[in-house]
Amino acid sequence: MTYIDLARVFGKSKHTVYRLDKTGISHELLEQEGFFPETICVDEISRKKEHVYATIVTAPGVRRVLDVIKGRKKETLEGFFRNKKGEMV
Repeated sequence: MTYIDLARVFGKSKHTVYRLDKTGISHELLEQEGFFPETICVDEISRKKEHVYATIVTAPGVRRVLDVIKGRKKETLEGFFRNKKGEMV
């Protein structure tokens, strides 16, 4: 279902549905403990009609979202793989 579909079902604006979804994802990411998954999946989604993208990194084996990052370039994903000291892991 799209945001527009959900907005129609619940009688809310698509902006409200987007904001609630974004807030829920942010809270889920904060609650997750650190771990090293065996496999990760990387996908990109279009956030807006003018080719604004986000990259989603997930661990399919444990059904977790690891990160949602603005952009879809190589540098975007490199930031995900850097540790707090800025070194590649």
